[in-house]
Amino acid sequence: MGNKVRIERICEFCGKTFIAKTCKTRFCCKACNDKYYKELIRSDRYNAVTKEVKEEKKKRIRLAVDELEVIQAREFISLKQLAIYLGVSRKSIYTYMRIYEIPFSQIGSRIIVKRKEVETVMMNLKSVKTMQERPVKSTKTITDFYSAKEIEEKYQISYSRLYVIAKENNIPSATLSGKRLFYYAYPLEMMQGEISTPGCFLEAKDILRRHFLAYCIDTWTSADVNNILPQSIRELHLLNDNIFNDPAFAINRIIEFIKNHKTTLRSEFSIQYEDKTQDALKKLFETLDDGTFYNRIISDFTMLSNKLHFLGKELEQYNEQKKHIAANDPASNQIKELIKASKKQYGQIMSDSVIEFMTNIGLLPNYAFPETGVKLQANVYASREKCDKEGNIAEPKAFELTRSASQGIKELAPGNHFYTQRFKLNVSGLNTFDWKDSLTEMKFCSKCDCISLKGEDGFNQAACPKCGDPSWGINKHNILKFTSARSVMYSNDAALDDSKEERESENYIIKRHYMFHHLGATTSYAIRGVGFGIEFCNNMELFEVNYGMKMQSGSKVEVNNDANVSQNGFITCRYCGKSTPVLSGTATEEQHYRFCTHKDISFADDTKSEVFETLYLYRHMQTEAIKILLPIQIMDASSAIEMFKSGIQLGLKAYYKSSPEHIRIDSYSEMNLATMKKDYYLVMYDTIPGGTGYLSTLYNTEEFSKLLQYAYDKIHDCQCQYEGKDGCYHCILTYGNQYNRELFSREQAEALFEKLIEHTKSWETLPSSVGTISQTGVAEDSELELKFIDSIKTVQPVPTKQTEATILLTPLTK
Repeated sequence: MGNKVRIERICEFCGKTFIAKTCKTRFCCKACNDKYYKELIRSDRYNAVTKEVKEEKKKRIRLAVDELEVIQAREFISLKQLAIYLGVSRKSIYTYMRIYEIPFSQIGSRIIVKRKEVETVMMNLKSVKTMQERPVKSTKTITDFYSAKEIEEKYQISYSRLYVIAKENNIPSATLSGKRLFYYAYPLEMMQGEISTPGCFLEAKDILRRHFLAYCIDTWTSADVNNILPQSIRELHLLNDNIFNDPAFAINRIIEFIKNHKTTLRSEFSIQYEDKTQDALKKLFETLDDGTFYNRIISDFTMLSNKLHFLGKELEQYNEQKKHIAANDPASNQIKELIKASKKQYGQIMSDSVIEFMTNIGLLPNYAFPETGVKLQANVYASREKCDKEGNIAEPKAFELTRSASQGIKELAPGNHFYTQRFKLNVSGLNTFDWKDSLTEMKFCSKCDCISLKGEDGFNQAACPKCGDPSWGINKHNILKFTSARSVMYSNDAALDDSKEERESENYIIKRHYMFHHLGATTSYAIRGVGFGIEFCNNMELFEVNYGMKMQSGSKVEVNNDANVSQNGFITCRYCGKSTPVLSGTATEEQHYRFCTHKDISFADDTKSEVFETLYLYRHMQTEAIKILLPIQIMDASSAIEMFKSGIQLGLKAYYKSSPEHIRIDSYSEMNLATMKKDYYLVMYDTIPGGTGYLSTLYNTEEFSKLLQYAYDKIHDCQCQYEGKDGCYHCILTYGNQYNRELFSREQAEALFEKLIEHTKSWETLPSSVGTISQTGVAEDSELELKFIDSIKTVQPVPTKQTEATILLTPLTK
């Protein structure tokens, strides 16, 4: 029998009282044990260094004393020795000799003084009264603390007026949310946190393709001295007629070399990788046989050629308009600005490096943006007032910026603001030169997240392929793959000032759509007793769609149970690319750029949709994913999902012994056609295109059980339970769930994961999707347990959590 005697001890590190397992237990937890050990090592090192420093100081003092004795024994000393004798610098010695007229002698270039002469001068100096210390100002302690809400109620003023008064009178204030309160409570622990270096996943499918092309180009240049990749875009001559059919075209020569030496390149490239990567390489080499590898290269350079042709036609339009404008017409200066900006942008593209273009577009390895990014082409014209006596205006500034696709879908969307190079750029348009390849039609479901592009499987079906909803047949809309945006502004309007400390950003309706396409047989693992399961998908397509601003006018459509999506989305001119995210209050001339040939036509006048296009923007990525079926259906689903998500993230960090930043976890729901109820999932997917293989390793009942155990241990052992808290940033709280944590509870999260741990011996292999298991009765039991706990809380009050508040007149150290 085990010992049931309660052994109460005091932790030797933190001083807390705890129940020990043995009489020899010295610490309350592993964290205190580790900290004590680290502190012991640190103190030993500190003592050793301190001892060494003391010995060095003693040694230097002995040397200094010996040197002083030598100086005192001499009658004549040098200036260096005099400086040591008086304990000042040589520069001060020169000053003293000039002020006090100390006699000296010069032997060659060396100056010497008589030691007794210096002592006599010093003895005759008048004594100076010691300077009194300045009185220290007493700091007045602030004892009155008010929240913004209390001030509003007491003085009957609005929060905006309170903000102005506080700013005008320099009243100190601080916004204390859960994140910041935690930081103030544990500053040393937060500052000692680990910094994970960014991962570089060389064996991901899409990264392999880029590395293989880089290897082929390197082999091509090494094979012959005449095989030289052009330095700049200008040297490619992309504007020449029929350039892509010219055998002398550098890109065609590289492709021809790969085709002729395909077997050798394959074998030599494969040798560099381990056996586990050979399956991914096999799929890569299949694209050499079917031609998709070469088509991707030609397609990207064709898009660049179209862009140059578009800019050339745009420049021709400006020059043609200039011929019909009188010299004294105010529009003459405007057209000059447009011509200058267009020439500068054209010249910048032509001077760009070919390798840089291939890297940014995703043909060559790009470790900053593994997924092809979004470009912002900005033109900032000189202000109208800034011109010389002859009317010449300064050159416009033209620059190109790139953001990752996951950030650009929102940050560079029309209507948003982007801050760079002391400018606040208003993103106002889209590039239309690549619409032939990027613009397509999509179908979407009103009741679930299902989406399909024109030409894909499921597009022509009458009902939704996922849930069977009939709205699928009529829900169609134009959608543009978001790769580039435009900004055209005057420098006065774009100049960044300090009127606001916060950066402005707009709110968009952005949704993620997950399409699971299995390559091969579909299998999954499940724990039927609790309605929990996992399913690996080696070919998941992620569509992230920006449906426009919430304020956009026009009729509404329902997308994935959201009935507030505007049908207009981004209203974009086909000819100039100007995009209008909010139509209400926008004049006709504001719906086009100044150079547009259709600037007199408004969206309301375009009844046949010949000038304007209503668009949604999207990004697409193919990757690997694990669907995690959660035992949740009815009550508090959103909170329970977030608690599961926090726990899985904890387990993931502990499992990989680091923070795998390339693994993302999102919540997801899907209609269960067997029970006709929604099943709730977590989708754990790889943000590196094609996947890195991390999730395929994790897709194993034994390994996934380890992850669940890690998550349970982290939540169960969290120290916040001993501090009177029911959750902290060490366990279930994260920065991402700060806005929906009202019902978060560490106890509930512990109970949820404990139930899973108890059933990890009951994994079953299913020959189909994890959604086929029936959860009838299982989820309801879990929900009733949670409901019972919630009812008890209403009877027995618990300490309320500190909510976010703006504390006025509060020092940050309080």
